[in-house]
Amino acid sequence: MDADSPFLDAIQSTPLDDTPRLIYADWLEENDQPERAEFIRVQCELERLPENADDRRSWLLRRESRLIEQNSDRWKDTLPKGNGITWSDFRRGFAEDVRATNGDAFLMNASRLRASTVLLGVGVLGANADFVCSPALEGLHRLQIQSGLGPSGIRARSAFPAVGSPIRA
Repeated sequence: MDADSPFLDAIQSTPLDDTPRLIYADWLEENDQPERAEFIRVQCELERLPENADDRRSWLLRRESRLIEQNSDRWKDTLPKGNGITWSDFRRGFAEDVRATNGDAFLMNASRLRASTVLLGVGVLGANADFVCSPALEGLHRLQIQSGLGPSGIRARSAFPAVGSPIRA
């Protein structure tokens, strides 16, 4: 078990609460990962900062940009890749959304994907009714299916309340 796992589990169980993210940031700082810790803190603050906080927002945006420029490749290298999987940009310190070429590509990799980050959204180019009924989608907040569902898949999806709004582009 990775040392990160309990933190990721706590964040996944309350994904809209920044407290577990900030506790994880403290742990990262204490374990020689100060840039990642700062990045999580910066993105969490940006998320909740009012739009009219011009000076603070400008400084945080510049700092976020610098941290991404210097570290995002290294941070994304720790995430599973291949098999038709691509990752979104970071949000509140994590790549929360993944795209897969189809539902099967996601399902084959779901446990690895979930173990690697705080996974809140999945986008697939094509899927079937089995995909939308899969327990691998439980706890997600965003789901986007581009094509392939058909009428039975749409009925199955509407009966499956595991996910909320569509994935962000």
